[in-house]
Amino acid sequence: MFSRDKEKSRFFLMLYTAIKSGLPLYRALLIVKDSLDVFFRDLIVNLAEDLRKGVSLYNSLSKRKDLFEPLVLRLVYIGENSGRLENIFFYIYKYYENRGKVRAKLISSMIYPAFIIVVTILISYFVMTAVFPSILNLYSDMSVKLPFLTQVVAYITKLFSLKNLIIILFVFFILFLVFHFFVKKDVFYEKLLSFLLSIKFIDNFYKKYFNSMFLYSLSLCIKSGLSMSESIKFSLLVFPDFITKKYLGEVYKRILEGEALSDILANNKQVPKIVTYFIRTYEETGKIEVLDSLSEFMTFEIELTLESLLSLTEPILITFVACFTVILALAILLPIISLGLNFGM
Repeated sequence: MFSRDKEKSRFFLMLYTAIKSGLPLYRALLIVKDSLDVFFRDLIVNLAEDLRKGVSLYNSLSKRKDLFEPLVLRLVYIGENSGRLENIFFYIYKYYENRGKVRAKLISSMIYPAFIIVVTILISYFVMTAVFPSILNLYSDMSVKLPFLTQVVAYITKLFSLKNLIIILFVFFILFLVFHFFVKKDVFYEKLLSFLLSIKFIDNFYKKYFNSMFLYSLSLCIKSGLSMSESIKFSLLVFPDFITKKYLGEVYKRILEGEALSDILANNKQVPKIVTYFIRTYEETGKIEVLDSLSEFMTFEIELTLESLLSLTEPILITFVACFTVILALAILLPIISLGLNFGM
């Protein structure tokens, strides 16, 4: 669902622009069709055909619940029934853009470390499988006793021979098939995410992301005309149920019982005090801009966290590469030093 945020953002922005220009929805769909990728062209053709048959846009989009989440479908439903479809398209565009921006920032912060790790692995594999065996053969002809470090590297080199590598890849392929056809993916991802969130740093980062997206979705729903209870309901549906319970508990249930959102969150240790303060300010003043400002602040905090992570990762990676290089160099040089000492004696 998250993988096409950029395309969905463009789709709703172009629809907003076309309808704002005075075009009816059917013609707007046909015009924007050629500006999107093949996947969305097929989707738009189906949407246009449904509209021609008299099917509402909401019902047509609901056929693709794998692509559009309940929050977006609900907003489209409201837009069609209130005559505010133009504004709703703009809100949905901003929703996908905001979510995609955080995701893009996360991916970009991982590119450099991933590149360093991949290059290090490739160079190390080449040295250990192409260069190191030749050196070992040379020492074996001289009947030189290899130092312990060289023996360890030699053993690792044998493990990563082409034959063993093929076996490892085959095992991973079998595991992939088992996972794809027999494992319940939702359960697996829930357990994996639960494990990752047990790590304090990841938990703190995801908590900021959760609060940011929850507040933005809440603001979006309220601006679209939903009541507070409905806004909270559909904002919570953006995340898996176990994540919502972890960070917010039974918020929706308590809202229906008449409690104020700020009072519910006041004693929640998972929610920063500033979030509670801003929500209480919104409840007292009714100014939706308060929630927008808070969401932007939380997004800014996420970006700062990612920048801090990247600045911390660089020296760690450099140290790791340096240590690995020193180990390989010592594994090659120690036998030479040992051989020189033997000749000297």
